[in-house]
Amino acid sequence: MAEKIKIGVVGCGGIFNGAHIWAYDRPENENSKAKVVALCDIKIEKAYATAEKLGVDKSHCYEDFKEMIEKAFGEGSCCVLNVRPVGGYEIKY
Repeated sequence: MAEKIKIGVVGCGGIFNGAHIWAYDRPENENSKAKVVALCDIKIEKAYATAEKLGVDKSHCYEDFKEMIEKAFGEGSCCVLNVRPVGGYEIKY
């Protein structure tokens, strides 16, 4: 099987956990083509809770998405999902 697409998630609240989480690699979904490897939320507790559901190490949870990208992916390629409400907190690029 080809290497899984590595994904970082920005926003670990109800939108991701309620609708999107089931499409990604969970311990019981060995056939998934994507693997969440890092999580980011301004409320770090939400990232930790989502990490537990997905089997992601809590050391890969961040409050700042730039730090997540730098530390979790470095120079490698990644896909980052911005799953936060429209009109939610502002992300500064």
